[in-house]
Amino acid sequence: MSILWVDKYKPQKLEELSGQNKAATQIANWITTWKQGRSLLICGPTGTGKSLIPEIIAKEKNFQFIHLNANEVSTEFVEEITNSSKSKSFFHKGKLILVDEVEGFSGRDRGIMSSVLELVKQSKYPVILISGDPYLPKLASVKEYCEIVKFDKIAVPSITKKMKDICKKEGVDADEEVLKNIAKFSGGDIRSAITDLQVVCMAKKKLTQEDLESIGFREREQNIFNILQPIFHSRSVGAGRKALLQSEKDSDEVFWWIENNLTTELKTSEEIVYGYDLLSHADILRNKVMKQQNWRFKGLAADLMSSISVYKTSHTGFVMYRPPQRLMQLGRTKGSRETLRSICEKIGKKIHCSKREVKNIHLPYFKLILKNNP
Repeated sequence: MSILWVDKYKPQKLEELSGQNKAATQIANWITTWKQGRSLLICGPTGTGKSLIPEIIAKEKNFQFIHLNANEVSTEFVEEITNSSKSKSFFHKGKLILVDEVEGFSGRDRGIMSSVLELVKQSKYPVILISGDPYLPKLASVKEYCEIVKFDKIAVPSITKKMKDICKKEGVDADEEVLKNIAKFSGGDIRSAITDLQVVCMAKKKLTQEDLESIGFREREQNIFNILQPIFHSRSVGAGRKALLQSEKDSDEVFWWIENNLTTELKTSEEIVYGYDLLSHADILRNKVMKQQNWRFKGLAADLMSSISVYKTSHTGFVMYRPPQRLMQLGRTKGSRETLRSICEKIGKKIHCSKREVKNIHLPYFKLILKNNP
């Protein structure tokens, strides 16, 4: 089974990084000179190495790397880590504790942020926090204990160079302009760029601009792969929801993409049962939005859709997502539906009623009249 290139070509050393050399140096120096009671807050866009660089530094320093994800831990778990950080490791020179996606902490568990603050204050080992936005109000209590390192988007030349190296190793003859376009479309997210590269390189040994155009290659916000990947593979509900909210695609469309690819990504019966249970509840909320015009339910439905991977235990390699039959059918009938909408709108103006009323009540009679009197 094919594996994701983002995993296959994941940097193992600092010198293998594409960009962020200044940030990597800042982080390494901070760890070396760390003082108890202080933390480091790393912030920046997705796919820029915010969690990867601390992991590499920990490996190079022979530190035990403890990676927590905000949405998968409870207050009790953070407190447990706080206590365990007071003890020394028998197999490593030290420990490096990283709390990822701090903004993903739920407001329902108010004690978590105070526990993180206690972790920062009491830990005998460096604690690094990661957030996409350093200005969130919920971070105010910990920011006074933090030094902030900001990550920038990866530059297009750096992403292009990385993709050229990958193409060389994979035996793909790629036009450099194509690689530059993929890098531009990624929005500075190197993971996204490498994933897009793998998609367009499937079963190809030569990559041209026509290959990009033939698959309808669009900018990152429009790439459904970049929405479904976090939903199906991230350990964080926050990551999936963030991808969903940042996309220009409507959540209803994403719902049908998830439904159509659920059994491809989820393998065990328990995973599939859980996945469909979440989708069924999300579908109920979507219907409430339509019937009651209560848009609060739309956000709740998005939360449920973003939770698909929470209980996922099986591993799936690279998956080419299949478009939903429902959307394909809508695409094929778009012209006739647009004609029907236009007719209903014109009739509605004449008889002073809505398009829906014309379609559901009056149009059947007009059809019958025209049939009997052509």
